Amino acid sequence: MRHVYESRAKDLEKYLETFKYVPHQRGLYVIINAETVGQGTDHRFEGKAILGSALLYRKKVIHMAFFKDAQSSKTGRMSSYSRRREFRV
Repeated sequence: MRHVYESRAKDLEKYLETFKYVPHQRGLYVIINAETVGQGTDHRFEGKAILGSALLYRKKVIHMAFFKDAQSSKTGRMSSYSRRREFRV
């Protein structure tokens, strides 16, 4: 998976420059040529030992991901793919 991101690094950098992170941001809504790119409702879940999210569109789950909650590893930054793999449920 890493080679995919590395091969598109320049394109991704352009996006990062264009779409600046806003503190406490919960998502991004993009319109290109009058068409919406992202649609749906984001639902977040956080329990004592699990956390995750689901994207729903027209009352159907489009994407869902849940992970074990490791309190000690919360640093405010996203973990690497190999590290996140350890938290899969």
